[in-house]
Amino acid sequence: MIAIFAIPAGLTYTLGRVTGNQKHGWAVFSAMAILFLAGFFTTYYFEARGNPIFNQYGVTQAASETNGLEQAGGNMEGKEVRFGIMNSSLWATITTDASCGAVNAMHDSFTPLGGMIPLVNIMLGRLFSAASARECMACW
Repeated sequence: MIAIFAIPAGLTYTLGRVTGNQKHGWAVFSAMAILFLAGFFTTYYFEARGNPIFNQYGVTQAASETNGLEQAGGNMEGKEVRFGIMNSSLWATITTDASCGAVNAMHDSFTPLGGMIPLVNIMLGRLFSAASARECMACW
């Protein structure tokens, strides 16, 4: 996961060097990092809460363990059990920010607000990618 962000993060430094203003490169990096972190925490928060409609039907989505059986809790639909909610949320946010196309959870199985972030990232296109940093340098 770190490798997906390594080149784009390095290119923000290069952007500062090319423009002759390191603060500009740090400003671009900060904006990209803030949007990524806000997206990840939003996705994780809503995925960990699960589907609120299930509560009215008595379906529990809390993490539990009974007789050796474990229930992860939250919205596990469309996610690999071995990765869980946190890693699926992190991977979905990273890969849609970088537009690399890799998935480990079905984006259409996320909760409405949890799935909003990957969809917004897809619509924004290349928020945290080498191509977006190169395009920013091309403006100068």
